[in-house]
Amino acid sequence: MSIRMVSAESNGKWTPDYKFCRITGSDGEATLFAYLDSGGSGEPVLFLHEFASFSYTWEKMLPFLPASYRYIRLDCIGFGYTVHDWTDELSTYNQAELIAQFILKLNLSCLTIIGHGMGGEIALLLMNSPLVRARVKQLMLISCGALEQNIPEFIDNIARSSLTRPVLRLIHSRFVARMMLTYGCAPGHTPDPEAVSEYGAMLKIPGRIQSIISAARSYNLPLSVPRGLQMPVTILCGEEDKVYPPAASLRLHEALKPSDIQMLSDCGHLPQEEFPQETALLIRNMLDGVISSQAEKRPAPKQETEAPPRRPLKMRRLFDYWNLGSILIIITLKLLQFFRHLGVSAETHGWRKVTGIFLKKEYSKFVIASFRLSYCSPYGAPEKNRQARDILIGKLKKFLTSRPELQWTVEVSFFLFRKKKLLVTDIMEAAMDRSGRLLSIIPHFDERHPILSMATQEQVDFTIRQVIEVYNDLKDSPPGERSFLISKALKKRIKRRSRLSMIRRKRLTSLTERIMSATFLYFEGLPQDPAEAQMRRFKTPDFKRARHPGWGLLCIAVRFTADLSEADLWWQFNHVPVDGAPMQEALTELKRQWGAAGNVVYPAMNGTITRPETMYCGDRIFRARFYMDFSPLMKIRKYLNANYRNEMNGSASLAGLLMWGLSRHPFFRRMKMLLPVDWYDSNQERELGLLIIRPGVFDEETPRQSFFRFQREMNRRLAGIRHGNSESLEFLALCTMLHPMFYLLVKKIAPAALSEIVGTMGISIIRDAEVFVSPLTDLQSNGFMSLGSTSIPTADGRTAGSVCVCGSRSQIRCYYEAISTLEEQLAGLGELMK
Repeated sequence: MSIRMVSAESNGKWTPDYKFCRITGSDGEATLFAYLDSGGSGEPVLFLHEFASFSYTWEKMLPFLPASYRYIRLDCIGFGYTVHDWTDELSTYNQAELIAQFILKLNLSCLTIIGHGMGGEIALLLMNSPLVRARVKQLMLISCGALEQNIPEFIDNIARSSLTRPVLRLIHSRFVARMMLTYGCAPGHTPDPEAVSEYGAMLKIPGRIQSIISAARSYNLPLSVPRGLQMPVTILCGEEDKVYPPAASLRLHEALKPSDIQMLSDCGHLPQEEFPQETALLIRNMLDGVISSQAEKRPAPKQETEAPPRRPLKMRRLFDYWNLGSILIIITLKLLQFFRHLGVSAETHGWRKVTGIFLKKEYSKFVIASFRLSYCSPYGAPEKNRQARDILIGKLKKFLTSRPELQWTVEVSFFLFRKKKLLVTDIMEAAMDRSGRLLSIIPHFDERHPILSMATQEQVDFTIRQVIEVYNDLKDSPPGERSFLISKALKKRIKRRSRLSMIRRKRLTSLTERIMSATFLYFEGLPQDPAEAQMRRFKTPDFKRARHPGWGLLCIAVRFTADLSEADLWWQFNHVPVDGAPMQEALTELKRQWGAAGNVVYPAMNGTITRPETMYCGDRIFRARFYMDFSPLMKIRKYLNANYRNEMNGSASLAGLLMWGLSRHPFFRRMKMLLPVDWYDSNQERELGLLIIRPGVFDEETPRQSFFRFQREMNRRLAGIRHGNSESLEFLALCTMLHPMFYLLVKKIAPAALSEIVGTMGISIIRDAEVFVSPLTDLQSNGFMSLGSTSIPTADGRTAGSVCVCGSRSQIRCYYEAISTLEEQLAGLGELMK
């Protein structure tokens, strides 16, 4: 980069005498560090400031420090008067790398480092360098947020500003400075006017606002403390700190044992500016080696170490782009929050209500396959198909009875489907013709609740005939209304049949409910030819034709091998009562209990991706399923996690790589994406949260910067959901307070605003699923993609995963194009591996 000088003289009263030191980074880029040096031959003390601050922050405190030390106040990269290209990455790790060179170049030894906020985090990162650690005598960390999960809110807000059109540039610099200082001070403290003037002058430096925004976008917190740190460490914080509450310092104190901790009462995030004399006294004592005897040692409470502090929820974070509909939704959400504070109840989690409103259609169900089951073990393969069916139905009924998570049905109404507990385990063996007409139902009722104790055989036969007739009459009804219309028609027929007999009507209604809530089975056979059977085994059943005629949880397509020794089960789940991951865990247990006849092997791929198998689902919606070799993607993920965990504030996830890779395709560039996430509420009940993010907005100068910033934000949102502290969870909880008609109306009149909250496309991953067939909600207008295990062997010696996309034909083409070029898009991250 070209080196350019700036005037060190501010527009305020402060006239510093800056020195400059040129440092060249490992990438060959030069940085001109600005620093203030008191001079002298005493032991050096290096001051590192907080984010959006600079060397002035220590000015009031210096007169109270002993004159026998050499005080060096450094302006970090992108702040104050240090000269650096603001388009470069300005993470704390880059800061530490260059400041380490600064320490070595000035030949500082027997060094004390005092870091405030970001400066404290940089100080800890410096201790990872053996050359620097050997020169450091002791550390003081002031209001330091190392080990915290969430970056400070004010940094997060700055990161959302535009680099090319920063709104901060439109506001008077002194006003911005006053806002930031007021935020850092304790309640009731007023920023010093001189400090406001100097900070405002610093913000007027050309490019300074852009560099602060760039640094905010790259900001990350250390996930661990340096190992084997033996030097004295003092931790100082204010008891009224809003940026990093005292609990954060207590956690750091616990992780850095032995360390000393001091707390200043009535002090916020800026001890050196709010209480300069008291802070200087603590620093003097540390330099003289007497602070440890005065330190107040407070153990970190266990409850504080289990979860990060709850970040204040701001519903505006749900929106990246605003329109009139967004404003109306925000007003509604605020009103709902107000009513909740007044005592109006809301459920802790509203995902189930959302499924009951927007996942009522046939293609909203999801399918998980379980292959090569030894259903007949230990008796051996039966000789006849009827025997095979009876054996499987008996074992399946026993398994379903033992699994409470599979004992659900749906309560049908016009606006809303609700999940309802099922007390019986009934199985209906059904047959359909090629056109989808229901031909027959053979009931296998739960022996624990004999059906003939509540109805005669004649009534059972009558009810089954009515179910078949009504279903065949209404099977072509609109998908979202079919179950309701069938339920209504059956009730009318029962009413006509029972006439004035209430007891008879009740029995027929109960019998009908048991049939329509039962598990439905459809049986098929695989061909004799092994090659043909292998291809047929993995062909997705046509659940549009062989579907559940009622509203039960399960519809299962069973395929026997030609010798009847194995069975493949394709489980179709109604999404209203259950979610994918718990159901896969149940199927894993099924395979463990029944046993597997052998390993699952996908067909030969003859490339990295196969041609898609496409099927029609109705309403101009299609499903396409294909196989892809994910090993190149997993290698990139492994490399990133081995070398860049700190830059990402956690791990690179497969979902993150998929989302970011898809967003490189023009079709997905502006899309907001949804990822379902498992979490546990305060009662340790398993729930589903929604991580909603728009990868395309994380568009930096290089793929490296873009992906790191995206993955950091994704990891932050993921941690928030898993700790029950997320705007999306709050939205789902507030959803339970309004009638379903409201959400249908919002979808009709403000679809763009609703899409900002729930996204327009989704990705779901069930990592142990042998095949996972994607659902599609009424909300994700741009399709949905699902993925199972990525490490299943193929016949040609590869490993692959089964990918399924649900959407329109044109959308499926875009998904297939994007996924086909995914490796090429991620090769754009090649600089990550250099």
